[in-house]
Amino acid sequence: MGGDRARIGLLWPADGRNDKEFWQWLPDDVALLVARYEVGGTLDLEQLERDAELDGILAAAHLLRHAAPDVITLGDCAGSFVGGKVADLKQSRAVEEATGVHTISMSSALVAAVSALKARRVAVLSPYAPKVTERFLGYLSEHGITADHNRSMSRVSETEIHAMSVEDWICEAQQADCSTAQALVVAGGGVSLSSIITQLEIDLRKPVITGPGALMWAALARLQVHHYADNRGALYGAERQHD
Repeated sequence: MGGDRARIGLLWPADGRNDKEFWQWLPDDVALLVARYEVGGTLDLEQLERDAELDGILAAAHLLRHAAPDVITLGDCAGSFVGGKVADLKQSRAVEEATGVHTISMSSALVAAVSALKARRVAVLSPYAPKVTERFLGYLSEHGITADHNRSMSRVSETEIHAMSVEDWICEAQQADCSTAQALVVAGGGVSLSSIITQLEIDLRKPVITGPGALMWAALARLQVHHYADNRGALYGAERQHD
């Protein structure tokens, strides 16, 4: 592995602004290999459905395979849930067939993270418009997860999401939460909450699960790389119970 304990491949939309966020969830000796692909650049439902089509994703996957990742992750959260559970599975399997490498989508990682924390009722914070958020809620429902409350931020681009301040995120998280939810799920690959997730969990008194955090957690679990991080929230502390 060239000195790396493991190598995680990330297929990433070209408009992504927060590559470094994914590194924040990984130990220093795990490499992250990024391959980008073309997308439309807006977050409306119709464009996100087009972005989820396989041609661009598979072209990037063919390039990424030359770097020999041990596992491949799909960083486009909406691209993995807009078509529902069946489409999500089809997308991951197509990448696996093209590369010969196990592939994990962000949406499936979020579901796995919710399950690992033994939560069945959640609150959802979504950067997307309500129509897109409804697709995510439907995806969760297909996996037996109930959203007791949700908040759509209606951001129109990754640029708008990336421009949000820490104070913005804290305010939005508080408005998305509800008393019956056992965890807060923050959808979207463009969110950057690693630096404040511990404080959010203290304030909300429940786990907070983000797209990038869940995706890297799922990849590490697949690789059997145990990574305990006290400053990265309940999900990264949960493994301690199973070690």
